[in-house]
Amino acid sequence: MRKNLLKNKADFIGFSLKILGNSDSNLIGIRGQVIFETKNTFLVYMGGRVKRIVKANGFYELDFKRSHITICGYKLVDRPAKRVSRG
Repeated sequence: MRKNLLKNKADFIGFSLKILGNSDSNLIGIRGQVIFETKNTFLVYMGGRVKRIVKANGFYELDFKRSHITICGYKLVDRPAKRVSRG
C-alpha cells in the first residue's frame, strides 16, 4: 500500500499528518493538515496556526481518505512531481 500511495500521489496536500518522531522534540505528537509541500518541507495547518516542518527530520503518519502510511521523512525529500516519476 505504501509504495502505491507514494507512486500515485504527486503531493501530500490535503493529507492529515501526525509527527511521530522528530529531531525537535517539541514537534512530536503534533497533528495537522498539509496545506503546501516543497522539496524539503511540509506547511501544516494546526488549529489556527501554520507551521513549516522539515521532512528529513521526522517520522510521520499520513492519512488521506482510506489510505494510511507511516514513513520516515527522508524518503519524502524530493519535489512532489519527481517522486511520482521515480516510482
